[in-house]
Amino acid sequence: MDVLGKRLAGEAALSGELSLSIPKRLGFALEKLNEAHYMARWEAGAEGPHVILGICPYAAIIEKHPELCQMDAAMLAEWMGQPAAQIFRTGKEGSSVCVFALGNKAPPSVSPIA
Repeated sequence: MDVLGKRLAGEAALSGELSLSIPKRLGFALEKLNEAHYMARWEAGAEGPHVILGICPYAAIIEKHPELCQMDAAMLAEWMGQPAAQIFRTGKEGSSVCVFALGNKAPPSVSPIA
């Protein structure tokens, strides 16, 4: 899934995006996610930015295919040029959104099935 996520991100890549500032890279990533109807936004976090996905396009199948979350994390990491780790998932512990932490201090991804 990491390879697929990187490939999908590469297909939507902006030439030279890694030379852009983090806010501009975030804007680019959110634009691409919202083109795919994720209803994405970002918020500042103590350890770095968090990307919030308001709609999970895989909600109906995510319990049986949690690897799709890894694909989203890989796309974000590719666009941002830094690690991306999922910290909340739709449906898990009542969450209605997916949240990814960005940056070198991003925690390890949550276990998609608990």
